[in-house]
Amino acid sequence: MFDLNDLRVLTKVVDAHSFSRAADILGLPVSSVSARITRLEKAIGSKLLERTTRTLRLTEAGHRLYEQSVRSLAEIDQVTGNVLTTGQPVRGRVRITTTSAIAQGV
Repeated sequence: MFDLNDLRVLTKVVDAHSFSRAADILGLPVSSVSARITRLEKAIGSKLLERTTRTLRLTEAGHRLYEQSVRSLAEIDQVTGNVLTTGQPVRGRVRITTTSAIAQGV
């Protein structure tokens, strides 16, 4: 199982092309950002980022997870925003498409 906030951290790291820039955006220490990515990689069971001192590159698994995370997190934010705006609980079925590796952890 993993924390959805770890997915948010992953998307920020990828969007910022940097752990330190993502840390600045999120208001977290770089060590916390790195720890969250490591924890997510362990939970998924696959390396998500290839890191060197000068470059940051998504692995194939990382690319798939990033693409799905961006869409899923946007939907979660939209649903949450709707609940907060209307004051009424959202009712209905939520369907999420994901890889089998992620689904096993849910």
